[in-house]
Amino acid sequence: LRTACQEAVNGRIAVLLLDEAGTKVAQAMKQLREGEPLTGVIAVIGDDRGFSEEETEAFASTAEKAGAEVMRVSLGGTTLLASQAIVILQHYLDERLHRCEVPKPREYQLGGRRPAPPSSAPPGKRQK
Repeated sequence: LRTACQEAVNGRIAVLLLDEAGTKVAQAMKQLREGEPLTGVIAVIGDDRGFSEEETEAFASTAEKAGAEVMRVSLGGTTLLASQAIVILQHYLDERLHRCEVPKPREYQLGGRRPAPPSSAPPGKRQK
């Protein structure tokens, strides 16, 4: 954790500690969008029992000493497998936090030729 935070020393880093009693993930994403853009997000996910208070404090202390923002984030009250938590968290990061512009889709050619423009004839009538 310390190394990951230090490698991104020139930017804003957020460490998300998954905690059932934490801020709802949607609200956390909204808070993270405010201010300077993030250069990195680190998620700390435990097992089905979560982290002890001592472990959580150790993670938070290490991240804060390295200059990262720390947020306790909740995915809800249902116990999840770590693999499920990662997928859900990634969804929220993509949907609510991601800032990249999506390029226009490519226009592919068919067989080296451009497709013919659509006919201006009314439906059901063919042009000769």
